[in-house]
Amino acid sequence: LVRRRDVQKDEFVGAFAVQVATRVRLIAAAPNTFSTDNLPFRATRFVTDVLAQRKTIIERPWAGVAHAFVFWGFVAFGGYTTLEFLAGLGIVDLTHTSAFHAYRAVLTPFAVAVLAGILLLIVRRAFVRPIALGTQVSLESIVIGLFITTLMVTFLLTWRVDEASVAGRVNWWIHSLVILAFLALIPASKHFHLVLSPVTVFLKSPELGNLPNLDFEKEQVGLETLKDLGSKSVLDAFTCVECGRCQVNCPEWGAGKELNPKAIILQTQDGLLTKPKETTLVDLYSEKVLWQCTTCGACENQCPVGIEHLPILIGTRRGLVSNGEAPEYL
Repeated sequence: LVRRRDVQKDEFVGAFAVQVATRVRLIAAAPNTFSTDNLPFRATRFVTDVLAQRKTIIERPWAGVAHAFVFWGFVAFGGYTTLEFLAGLGIVDLTHTSAFHAYRAVLTPFAVAVLAGILLLIVRRAFVRPIALGTQVSLESIVIGLFITTLMVTFLLTWRVDEASVAGRVNWWIHSLVILAFLALIPASKHFHLVLSPVTVFLKSPELGNLPNLDFEKEQVGLETLKDLGSKSVLDAFTCVECGRCQVNCPEWGAGKELNPKAIILQTQDGLLTKPKETTLVDLYSEKVLWQCTTCGACENQCPVGIEHLPILIGTRRGLVSNGEAPEYL
């Protein structure tokens, strides 16, 4: 039984590691644009926007609180999941200690809150379908939502069933297999933001729309190909949660133009994962769309996970201008 658990664990962990390694390699290969200046501001923003989920809640209170419940539960259950797997793999069993039972009791209200939050989000995604989420139901989001629901239900059932009984063992296996499946799915889905967004928020510039001048002595000409994207932009592409806040707050999109900041980030992500690094950025984004941006920064201001859209949009426009390409009206 332990060997079977080991094999299954290795398969799922291997799938997780391969996908994460691909994204880490792409970030590491990009020109370094990470900055940690103004640490007090960054630390304060980390507390308010990551730990307290301020930005997530403030614009959409009901959906924001539901998301916050899921995030806080994700953090709270980290230790519980680790201890359960250490025991299940026969490494060390701390699940019968008084400290573990106290920890499990503390987690119970978190489980109830997460269950309420995720059910609200499933209903919102499947039936309410705000325009920011897209016109089609995301099967991936529904599956992940049902995974989280299953995890909370199986956790709460541990108070009702004897873990030594058949029902208890079945409950344990369902809980564990869903976690492993979740582990394999996370890197290839928008839910990877659970891992990346704390880093992305911390690294986001303290200045809205921060775009340093080009250094012509270093022959900087803007962004022309995928390999020109900076490390922060690559990290941003893998952090997008697809909430659509950038989209619905963009004045150009609101005026009926083609520009969609969310689409720009998702096109960047797709390009990084599927296309050669020499691919030109105008092959990813419509040139017409690039010039519709007014650089107001509403997209960056609204993003709850620290994505900076302007370095990509304006950097690509700079690349076009360096090659003598610009609309005639300019």
